[in-house]
Amino acid sequence: MDSMKLMIQSSIIICLFFVLFCAGCQEETNTDNNESTYTEDNFYGTWYNQEGTPHEFAANGTYYANGFKLGTWSFENNKFIIIYNSGLDFFMDYQFSDNDNTLILTSSSGVDTIYTRSAE
Repeated sequence: MDSMKLMIQSSIIICLFFVLFCAGCQEETNTDNNESTYTEDNFYGTWYNQEGTPHEFAANGTYYANGFKLGTWSFENNKFIIIYNSGLDFFMDYQFSDNDNTLILTSSSGVDTIYTRSAE
C-alpha cells in the first residue's frame, strides 16, 4: 500500500514539474500590434471614413475634416489623440491593416471608425 501511495505522489510531482516547465517555455506573443512600431509619420495625410468624408492629419498636428479645421491630433504613449477646438478630446487605440492603408481607430467605449488612406 505504501509503495502505491509513493508511486502516486511521485507521478503527481513529475506532472507538476512538467506543467511548470512547459508553462515557462511558452513563447510570449504580442497581441497588441501597435507596440512602438508606428510613429506620427504613419498617420500623416488624408484618410476617408466609411461615408467618404476626408479627414486630414497634417504634419503640423492640425486635424481637418471635410476641409474644416476641427482641432489637433497627436500620437503619444501608443494612443492616437484628437483634441477638438471645443476642448473635447479622444484618446483612441489604433490598428493598421492592408499595408498601412487602412486605419481603425477604437474609442474608449469600443466604437471602431475605419479610415482608408488617400492615394496621393
